[in-house]
Amino acid sequence: MQKKFKLEKVLNYRSLILEKEKAQLAVLAQQEQTIIKEIKNIMSVIAQKQREMSEAQAEGDLNMTQMYQKYITKLEGMRNQMQTKLAQHRQVMHKQKTATVKAYQSKSIIDKLYARHKAAYNSFLDKEEAKVVEDIITTRKASAINSE
Repeated sequence: MQKKFKLEKVLNYRSLILEKEKAQLAVLAQQEQTIIKEIKNIMSVIAQKQREMSEAQAEGDLNMTQMYQKYITKLEGMRNQMQTKLAQHRQVMHKQKTATVKAYQSKSIIDKLYARHKAAYNSFLDKEEAKVVEDIITTRKASAINSE
């Protein structure tokens, strides 16, 4: 029985692929957080401008009210674009999660084979050790019988 695992290179390759997939998923998660932060920023600007617009309406400044309305409409368009981008990004993340799960499953198969190999090798070593101990005991008994 060989001590070295025959599929060591495959195990290393699949481990590398799994780490790569995890890294890509982490990057996508970070990008998602950035997009969400941008959407929240746009929402806060919209809320602020709506307050300013209501103040301008209270003062009776129609020109400023119209400008605020146009700007709010533009900001809402930007928010809708960002939400669309977020939806597309989440689809990409879902695909990446699927790829990561597949990489994990393929690595876990090789891990199980590696665990079996280690168990079989340890069993082999135990049997060999038992044989050596038995040989030592029989040799000592034979030498004790011969010396008498």
